[in-house]
Amino acid sequence: MKRFKKLISITLCIFAFATIFATNAFAAATNNDYNFDFKIQGSVDNAQDPTGRYRGTTNNNHSWKVQLTSSGEGEKTITKFWIENKNGTNASSAYNIKQGNPAEYKPANDYGDSTTVYLTGENNNYASSKQYVVKGFWDEETGIFL
Repeated sequence: MKRFKKLISITLCIFAFATIFATNAFAAATNNDYNFDFKIQGSVDNAQDPTGRYRGTTNNNHSWKVQLTSSGEGEKTITKFWIENKNGTNASSAYNIKQGNPAEYKPANDYGDSTTVYLTGENNNYASSKQYVVKGFWDEETGIFL
């Protein structure tokens, strides 16, 4: 009987620990709106939000998002965005994002697994030397699966 009670106690402890861990892991992946505001360089020079965010998932379909609310290039213009890891390696494909559209949710790649990522952008008009400021919202790990 003593062994049975001990087994029940251990099982309950493991269950409680697993429940707490699972709740914390899920809570970390919420759909946030982090502000960004940085200058896009001319031609194909990359620009980056200086604030990195930790992407804790290893599931590439666990989306990141970006919404371009303001562009110094003008209304309804397009800027190319992606995420990079702290080593400067692309952690997603690059996507053309139109100013004024709702947030767009995108998949990452394996270089975005369990690492700090940075929102990165460039002018989609490769021949243009114009510099402009972009503003909006992004999130490295939304809790939304694609």
